[in-house]
Amino acid sequence: MEIRFIIPLLERLGYSEEDRVDGCTIEMTIGSRKVKGEADFVLYDGTNRSRDNVLLIVEAKRNGTRLEQAVEQARSYAMFLGAPFYLVTNGDDLRVFRFKSALETDVEVFQGTRETLGSRFHLLHGSISKSRVADLRRVLRR
Repeated sequence: MEIRFIIPLLERLGYSEEDRVDGCTIEMTIGSRKVKGEADFVLYDGTNRSRDNVLLIVEAKRNGTRLEQAVEQARSYAMFLGAPFYLVTNGDDLRVFRFKSALETDVEVFQGTRETLGSRFHLLHGSISKSRVADLRRVLRR
């Protein structure tokens, strides 16, 4: 699914191979415990892998898998990495969220299916294209 669906989707959204880290290990501290997770994809604005430069987290699950657990997993990665957006998919369903903060409820900015993606791609592009998210990051840094 990742090679045939997610990577082409990310490319259509303007992300290049140099922006992408596949299988990114994330070290998180929960209470006094250190926990390691692995995000399927972390997208940056170029090769700078700093927290200030992360744009999007992508969590991919098997076809037919319910996305609720993936949403929580991707949200925790977004929180620890400082990503403004996260995307979860099982190859059929696709959901995108704007990460607000650890204490606020995130905003779902896109929900669709692979079947409806063609007719609704402009909405997805307007939310999480590389140029859109990179511009937002620049505004937030000021």
